[in-house]
Amino acid sequence: MPSQWGLVHLFDLCLRFGHVDTALALLSHGVTGCTLEDHHLGALPDARDARDYVWFTCGCEGWQTCSYCCWAFPTENGVWMTDWDVHLQDASEAAQQAAKTPLVRGILEISSRNELLPLAMSNKAAARLLDIAILYGNVEAAANLAKTWKARPLRRWRVDGLWDLPDLARRRSTFSAALCAGADFEGVHYHRMFTGYDVPLLQIFPLDFEPEDWQQLEQVLPSEKNQWPSSDVALRELFLTREYREDGLLSVSAQRVQNALRAGWDLKYIWMKFEAAERLCDAGLLDLAVLCGQQECASALGSAGVELKEDCLDLHRLAFRTDGLEALWRGPDGVQSMFSFGSASECKSAASAAACAFLMNSFKRECVEKGIALCQVMAQKFRPRHFPLALVHDILGFSMEVPKILDQLDLWDDVKGWMPSPEVAAEDDKTSPVNSNVGERTRMDVDGEPGPLGLCEQHVFRVSG
Repeated sequence: MPSQWGLVHLFDLCLRFGHVDTALALLSHGVTGCTLEDHHLGALPDARDARDYVWFTCGCEGWQTCSYCCWAFPTENGVWMTDWDVHLQDASEAAQQAAKTPLVRGILEISSRNELLPLAMSNKAAARLLDIAILYGNVEAAANLAKTWKARPLRRWRVDGLWDLPDLARRRSTFSAALCAGADFEGVHYHRMFTGYDVPLLQIFPLDFEPEDWQQLEQVLPSEKNQWPSSDVALRELFLTREYREDGLLSVSAQRVQNALRAGWDLKYIWMKFEAAERLCDAGLLDLAVLCGQQECASALGSAGVELKEDCLDLHRLAFRTDGLEALWRGPDGVQSMFSFGSASECKSAASAAACAFLMNSFKRECVEKGIALCQVMAQKFRPRHFPLALVHDILGFSMEVPKILDQLDLWDDVKGWMPSPEVAAEDDKTSPVNSNVGERTRMDVDGEPGPLGLCEQHVFRVSG
């Protein structure tokens, strides 16, 4: 449309005269030539006049950063936000208000539908919209805006500021939106004030993920080459919960254990001080899962290779005896323990579940590492069409690593029959090197009594054609 300023697009005129609905309709119907400038967004709320905070970890000012803060995006592709150094909670509240303005709300709604915006946009406007989408916690809009425009919003992301967001849902959606927009939090740590350990943000934050969070974020979370930690750390409060317990006592959080394993934790090194039977001892996560009778949790820990602490072995043996459980429920001076211990049968079942999970995981690892080589050796000894799969199966079983918990708590009888038959194993894992190199199976008769691992100690194979 011609004017004294030259040609002016109808989209610009609609925004100049406050007809936001008409401008959004032009976008929704794919009208070309629409251009959004920073001044179109107007005086959106920001947090420059917000209150001051006392920082517990990060005291950075100006352009400095430390291991507890970062800019989230490379500065060369970034646009500094007007309130770039304010507390994240205040910036989030300002973004909540900005996202409710008609123009911003409409653009975020279109972006959330994974629709390509027929819109040209200045770097300032693109960065500002992306900043609002991230702080508002609109994951879909943030991801789509980041795909379309290269400009990135720059502000200081302090880790303790992230934890100060008003609720877990807001914290999780904001962090998720930032990750989906390509934010880099590598090398940023969260300081545990009560333990003194700095935990990588990318490993502590996923502890509270829900299944839907993993579906959304597993592809954008960086894959850790090295597990964390690599030495003992005392992080008791991270993995204990009072949820799902009617008595209100503590137990191990199965969800946090599963999330930690997916996020790259090495749970073998997590320990805590544990008070029971009138003494203080060092306990690992598997110790507590067994003593609390948590089979599912113990199984996950056993599969991850977590072992019992020597300091707690006598407590486990005591927990397996019905007449010894009462001593576990009382601490010094008769005060009730903070932990919700399981019954004798529940503790024994949890320990057995951990042992079986360790055995299964060890067997699968043995198949991957040695299965192909063993199959090649056996193929030279036998005719290919009469390949003794059961023999390979049992040899791998005898050569694999066996968990210490079997001897520590005398669980050999409890795990008999843990190993599936070759046919079941093949059905469960059709990609196993053992199964993929076998060829046609044949009928075999196996003589001999089952050994301690459920295998046969003596084999007499009669291979038929």
